[in-house]
Amino acid sequence: PEPLFIAPISSPRGVTMSTARAALIFLHGSGDCGDGVRSWLHQVSGGDFERQLAAAGIKVIFPDAPSRPYSLIGGRHQTVWFDRTAMAYNAPEDKAGMAESVEQIDSLIDKIVGSGVPLNRIGVAGLSMGACVALHVGYGAGRYAGQLPMVSSFSTFLAEDSGLDAAAAARFKPGGGAAAATAPPLL
Repeated sequence: PEPLFIAPISSPRGVTMSTARAALIFLHGSGDCGDGVRSWLHQVSGGDFERQLAAAGIKVIFPDAPSRPYSLIGGRHQTVWFDRTAMAYNAPEDKAGMAESVEQIDSLIDKIVGSGVPLNRIGVAGLSMGACVALHVGYGAGRYAGQLPMVSSFSTFLAEDSGLDAAAAARFKPGGGAAAATAPPLL
């Protein structure tokens, strides 16, 4: 079989932070980068992913995780949102690494809001490890948890001891509170 080649793509024209009606932050998986997941989405959608969002005035942002020691590859540096000691449900969550990544995305949201995009028009999504971070940003202990109109995760995981469940349970109470509210549409 022929090797997989992902051609570089150009950014859809016309959507800048100053002209965006809404924004979507899309987080990559472990060992990847923002441009990598962007290229993959471009390839699997035939370019429609960004093209359709751009037509709707949605700026898509693909940030990079920091390079940090990653236990699953012997402590060598890799672009990961947090560390993992094992590929197991009972492996402990890297709470410090998760907090750093949530703060990185919260700071990005600060910049997006500062550019003029209202908070109720900002969504966060991710793939694999990035999706885990997206869940923590949207429902966990971040500054914007419970306030974003769209949070999406693709093929992800949570550690058994993840703090997400407790944070989300405290934030979204059945029969009232944030769970009873409906967010305005992203578009």
